[in-house]
Amino acid sequence: LERGNLEAAFWLLREEVGRRPDDAPAVQAFWDAAVACGRPEAAAGAMSRLVQREAAADPERAVHAWTTLDAAAPEAPVDALTLARMLPVLKARVAEAPGDAAGEEARGWLLRALRRCVEPGSGLAGGVALRVFEEARALDPDVARRAAEIALASPELHEAKRARLEARLARTAPSGPDL
Repeated sequence: LERGNLEAAFWLLREEVGRRPDDAPAVQAFWDAAVACGRPEAAAGAMSRLVQREAAADPERAVHAWTTLDAAAPEAPVDALTLARMLPVLKARVAEAPGDAAGEEARGWLLRALRRCVEPGSGLAGGVALRVFEEARALDPDVARRAAEIALASPELHEAKRARLEARLARTAPSGPDL
């Protein structure tokens, strides 16, 4: 990479990541080489796994890796639990954004994460769906509704939480002919 031979770097790093898939610096270098070669999809799986590992250990680093991944390979799978672990960091970025443009960008990433959580195949489970509902209520009513539906469909949701969620959902449900 340092010498500018992107193709050679791409293939060497691909082999390295194949041997050591948990090596974060190698995965990041492979990702950088793949993006530079115009083939982010080749490294998207390795980068998705890195985001998942980082979300459990260091959500701040995970957010950086995920936004990089999602910008270049938006179809790359990232599960709902991983995204939910990053929500507090994304929410803090919105609150701490230094200006309107930065605030809108941070808000866009937060909304993107919330929307990805409720996509089919995201693996959103009941307890995590409840957290997504809470975060999405003021930002995206459609995402909040879908998260609530997933949480309510979960047999593991405690009855008291179920009753509170049903009451909140009833209060936030739109009324009128658009239903």
